[in-house]
Amino acid sequence: MSQPQASSISTLGHEPVVVIFDNFGPYHVARVAAAAGAWRAGVAPAFPLPSRQAGATPARRMPLLALELKGRSKTYGWTPPAAPPFAKRSLTTPDETATAELVAPRLRAALAEARPAAVCVNGWYDFLSLTTIRWCATHGVPFVVMSESPLPVTPPPRFREWIKRRIVRLARAALVGGKSHAEYARQLGLPADAVFTGYDAVDNDYFAEGAAAARANATAVRKQLGLPENFFLASKRFVPKKNIPRLLEAFAGYRTDSQAAGREPWQLVLLGDGLERADVVERIAKLGLQGEVLLPGFRAYDELPAYYGLAGAFIHASTHEEWGLVVNEAMAAGLPLLLSRRCGCAADLLEEGRNGFGFDPLDVTTLRGLMLKVAGPSFDRAGFAAAGQGIVSRFSPEQFGAGFFAASNCAIQRGAPHLGLLDRFLLRVLDRA
Repeated sequence: MSQPQASSISTLGHEPVVVIFDNFGPYHVARVAAAAGAWRAGVAPAFPLPSRQAGATPARRMPLLALELKGRSKTYGWTPPAAPPFAKRSLTTPDETATAELVAPRLRAALAEARPAAVCVNGWYDFLSLTTIRWCATHGVPFVVMSESPLPVTPPPRFREWIKRRIVRLARAALVGGKSHAEYARQLGLPADAVFTGYDAVDNDYFAEGAAAARANATAVRKQLGLPENFFLASKRFVPKKNIPRLLEAFAGYRTDSQAAGREPWQLVLLGDGLERADVVERIAKLGLQGEVLLPGFRAYDELPAYYGLAGAFIHASTHEEWGLVVNEAMAAGLPLLLSRRCGCAADLLEEGRNGFGFDPLDVTTLRGLMLKVAGPSFDRAGFAAAGQGIVSRFSPEQFGAGFFAASNCAIQRGAPHLGLLDRFLLRVLDRA
């Protein structure tokens, strides 16, 4: 069995800012690479050193270190990236079963070796996030919570929210997705001036350029991928919250409406896979949509821009979504949106009637009508596409880099969290890894 990367953290020099992700996929690499690039170019701010380093220079640039907890994602079939343009250490290999019991001691050891000036941790809810938070709190290291949790649609259980507030208030800053996520972080007890946005970003240029290349060679690419002339695109895991049955029902209704209007209906290309695939296939058959709904499966990152580039519009119908990065991808590629208003990104990325239309994901009739509208011959797809690309340009890896360093700087300036007896007890109980 191969071993985790053994490169010495100590070779980085003085105290780094550490960023931790469960697994590094294309999104994470693009974000952290942009942050590291800004650092090397001298754009990112120089941080004041922690007070525990008495007599040191008031401010200097500290290195960036990325820690990857799991060598392979259990959710996404990402190909492990090549050596990224930043310092990265994986705590497990792809062939190891990355249990909390295995990873937690390696994580604690890596943090102790790094002696970080600040730590940016993804979330506050799973065992390894709590392991990181407990380590930081007990070692006097300021930490940033990176989160895409929006304001809850329904009031959550009070006791669970009380626990969450006790944990989040120990953070010295937060890096979040957008408006709703920032408001939730503030409700959980963080000061408004310690909450920063820019967390949810994709490589916009990658999707824009790849989509444009596919359109420039549309006939050949369409044939290669087996795609129809006109189609709606959706990309999602086949799990309940993605609302695929209602999407298929709306699509079936759209086809009836389109034919009644004397138009040739578009088809639907549904990318992705998951536990509900058999149910999806069965639903397609019941609705008489065989041959009209294409299921190419999960597509690799380098294949995605072509699918976006040849589609006519993008539909995301989830009943709940913390953010929805596929929406960023579609906008960057120049697609009009039909977007569930229950997606966390809707408040930031959707401008009604300008780059797309929102809908209630439980309202099949409205979605059906919007599909007919967007597929109509007079619909201004080019105008909607251009508007969407302009909007999503504000959510780029560079924005992540700016938010990342602003949040880290804020955390360092605010200093170590104050840890009371109740906090110590709670973290010990929650950190079971």
